[in-house]
Amino acid sequence: MSFSESRRRVFALLRGIEAEPFEITFSGSGDSGWIDDIGIPDDPECVLDLFIGYDSHVEHFEGLHKILDAFAYEVIDESGHLGWENNDGGWGTIHFDPTAGTIKLDMNVNIMSSELTEHTL
Repeated sequence: MSFSESRRRVFALLRGIEAEPFEITFSGSGDSGWIDDIGIPDDPECVLDLFIGYDSHVEHFEGLHKILDAFAYEVIDESGHLGWENNDGGWGTIHFDPTAGTIKLDMNVNIMSSELTEHTL
């Protein structure tokens, strides 16, 4: 199984429950990242097997929020934003449109900057 197959399964599930477009928000810093909100009501009856890419295995999930929580991390990883939770961290929103079958990721990466100024007095 792959990310593409997990995506296909998630969208089939969302269309099956007639889900409207929704968003998932996430944030992190200091080596910890988390899902802040899943903008769709939970459905404990939903079950799905998903590919988890960080250690390449398939895992069984029960409950819509647990499924979407796990899949959200996979979406972020698939986008190439590895380490978004480290150091100054990052945050963002994942937009799901089940009818169109699209995912849009808005990612903000926090960057600490410094400016050197020199003064001769």
